[in-house]
Amino acid sequence: MSQGRNKKNLNVRTSLIQEKLKIRYENLASVIQDAKRGSLSLEELKNLKSELESSVKLSDSLVVQVAECHPASGKYKQALPKGYQLDITAVDKAISRAQSPQSQAQQLSENSIGTGIKPIKKATQEKVSNFQFAALELIKLIDKSLAINAPEGIFRQAANTELLQKKMSEIQQGKIEFGDMNQIERADLLKHVLRKLRADEGPIFTKQQFEQGKSLLEAWNESLPYNSKVAYFLLKLMNKVCQKPETKMNASNLAVVIAPCLFPELPPAPKKISSQESLELIKKHSADLGKKNILVAELITNAHLLKKPEMPTIISATDKKIGFFKPRSSTLNVSNPNMGSSHVQADFFRAAGADENISINGISLKLLSNQFNEFKTESDVLDFFEKIILKDFTGTEAEKKNASSYLRKTFHQGGLLYPVTSALATQLKDRQGNDVTIMGRSREFKISIETTSSGFRIQEYCNVKKLIPALGSRLSKYIEEDQPYIYSEGGLIKAEATIEIDFSKDSSHPSLIVESNHMEILHNGLKDALADYRSLGQMIVDFFKNIFGKNAVKDISSLASFAITEDSEDSNANKMMP
Repeated sequence: MSQGRNKKNLNVRTSLIQEKLKIRYENLASVIQDAKRGSLSLEELKNLKSELESSVKLSDSLVVQVAECHPASGKYKQALPKGYQLDITAVDKAISRAQSPQSQAQQLSENSIGTGIKPIKKATQEKVSNFQFAALELIKLIDKSLAINAPEGIFRQAANTELLQKKMSEIQQGKIEFGDMNQIERADLLKHVLRKLRADEGPIFTKQQFEQGKSLLEAWNESLPYNSKVAYFLLKLMNKVCQKPETKMNASNLAVVIAPCLFPELPPAPKKISSQESLELIKKHSADLGKKNILVAELITNAHLLKKPEMPTIISATDKKIGFFKPRSSTLNVSNPNMGSSHVQADFFRAAGADENISINGISLKLLSNQFNEFKTESDVLDFFEKIILKDFTGTEAEKKNASSYLRKTFHQGGLLYPVTSALATQLKDRQGNDVTIMGRSREFKISIETTSSGFRIQEYCNVKKLIPALGSRLSKYIEEDQPYIYSEGGLIKAEATIEIDFSKDSSHPSLIVESNHMEILHNGLKDALADYRSLGQMIVDFFKNIFGKNAVKDISSLASFAITEDSEDSNANKMMP
């Protein structure tokens, strides 16, 4: 009787195990095919094997190892789905091929960029910023298209190797253009960018965090990981992907392909090692990979519980280009650019050499100028206007041409290129009406441009260190000994303005909307001597705004506006997601 009961229990367990393994096998089928085709890296192959061989939990007290289901020697001989064991063997062979000396040499030379991608030298900090920005841009583009285009196997399927190599090289040069790529290509490129960031900056999660045994969710919320902005939006995107049934990519499947990008890469296998040591090493790696997959799947599933990293939106003393800033409202007319004769080519040629002080969507003008012949001709500058400054403008080609013609007249040194400095240069006077001249080379400045669907926004912050007062001006008493100017290393005047240039209603005559306009005079003598055109009411408003921190200046070059969108389907699926 007991033998019959035992046999019945064995059959029931075998059926339960088979059902769980069948689901796993179906979910991993496409990844297994990629492994057989040689499309996976060594780390991804080890990750896949770990997933295939991970234990099956029937209850809290009963966990079955896949080895116990071996068709020849296992206790549950009938549990493995047809072809399961053969595919484990196939993955083993793929791992052996990837571990061959030739393949190891290739992997090392690629510096973790990925199979088939030529090596790119270790990035400078400027290049690292390019890869960080590229990762965020790819996440945003994939997310935007996900509602109408969620292809099966996204993040698992491989893109064309030559295309990936080309795009990686372009990113290194500051060219961040992915609009012509499909979802599969963007997702695969994103994985390569993440590996590049891991190689140059270090992994998202450290070995210590992994070995502490805590859940990554707990580790995340205790101490945000390095590159947390990229990781945060990546995991939010992964959460959305796994909610799309058409992708056939659940959290576990996504963890298999993404986990290798978030942790330190595995060290190469030692050349001299005994078979027993090799077996133990494989067991440890397999166990580690399985644990990493589980931890990352947990993060993906619970992305709505992740602590959001701080998005620096306020100009502060931590910005070397800006410094401490207590602004008041400014009466500078920053929305009236000079439309007279201009030398737009010469101005942009000089601006491109301005030590990374000018950026468009986070990429320096200096770096972008390489794509436009370093602005050696006016046609190079106009090409830059259409392809970079107006790249997100949703107008027609004719409207873009009109907008570009307008910028040719206004986007120069005395106009929109330096909206604050140009306004200061023409409007700065003492109380007797005498002009006060800014010595341009002494000023510090930062220009941030953000492209929009209606045109672009531009923000200038400047710190004026030298001023030349008119002869006979009361300001003359503050000039340096034997020098014709007033000077302060910390700055005399700090000013900021943010302007939206909106071509949506009239591409030839855009609306210029002043979003913020602030100034602070630091030199006590200048406070009394320079003209202050604010009304008494505005002075009172500024006084209280500064007390309550309401005059803070937002930095549009930050990631504050970056967010993962949510459609109604996803919101209903996960009410807690912020």
